[in-house]
Amino acid sequence: MKKQLDHYFHTLVNSYAILFFSQNKVFGIILFVASMLNPSAGISGLISVSLAIAMVSALGFDKSISKTGLYTFNSLLLGLGFGAFFAFNVLFWFWLALSCIFCLLLSINFSAFLGKYELPALSIPFAITFWTVLIAGNGYATMGLMQKDSYVVFEIYSGNKIHIDTLNQYLEYSNISYLISLFFRSLSAIIFQNSMICGILIAIGLLIHSRIAFSLVSLGLIVAHTINQYTGIYPDGISNYHLGANFMMISLSIGGVYLIPSNRSYIWAIIATAVMILLVNGLSRVLGIYNLPIFSLPFSLLTIGLLYFFKVRNHAHKLHLTYFQNYSPELNLYPVSYTHLRAHETC
Repeated sequence: MKKQLDHYFHTLVNSYAILFFSQNKVFGIILFVASMLNPSAGISGLISVSLAIAMVSALGFDKSISKTGLYTFNSLLLGLGFGAFFAFNVLFWFWLALSCIFCLLLSINFSAFLGKYELPALSIPFAITFWTVLIAGNGYATMGLMQKDSYVVFEIYSGNKIHIDTLNQYLEYSNISYLISLFFRSLSAIIFQNSMICGILIAIGLLIHSRIAFSLVSLGLIVAHTINQYTGIYPDGISNYHLGANFMMISLSIGGVYLIPSNRSYIWAIIATAVMILLVNGLSRVLGIYNLPIFSLPFSLLTIGLLYFFKVRNHAHKLHLTYFQNYSPELNLYPVSYTHLRAHETC
């Protein structure tokens, strides 16, 4: 029993931490606490990921993989999204459980298939599952899912930034610059919130986890915001959700997670963030025909595409892929730096 509880705890915390490509337990706990600032999303997220962990354990999947949260973080995102989109009722829990099972099935199958090519599944299973729920819910009113009329839902659907009159807004305009406010809100949007307080908690956890990761998510926001200022694609500003789920995360994944951090990886983080604007706009148009939000699909597709692009090279040319994932940009960097130092000393 003690071993089972220990496995559950580590898998649960890692399922939260891996949302930011981390296995830092403190960061995972901070993310859990931050998710509970929106109680409906936090509770449904906890229940969804707990169900996924129980299924993975009961069905005998590799514990070393499941313990990292790779199989279950999509179920966590699904639960957070359910709680943000829909109001609680009896049928809410019924459809959440079924959707969680489907999401877990996709997570394991996608991980196994893409794993053959040493590519991650990222949040594709979550997006497919949630689209299925939204399509079914819009087509059959008798499903009983009651969609909330919330600011988060509006932002995710429209891609336009909005403001709300709360304590968060007071903090936003009390000598805190617009860009800093945008940064915190965008971080919070990754777990389906629009809250500076939540974003501050996540930022603290991110700094505890990795200063490189913190610098890369900041870079992603600045690049996306600057390009939008010059192009005027979003006159009211890019939504916090799209900034967090796509622009900031692509900068992090390419700049310091799947590529060894370096000057060149930071340049590619900037390039990837710029390309992301094209993807977000294009996919928003296509999926908008079916009244579906893009979620983090652009981030997932571009990350996988760039990784495969780099893998088919004949030579690394000082832009190195992370072949052993330590779930920390610093830990991914240190072995390479040590090897180069030793080679230099030998010469």
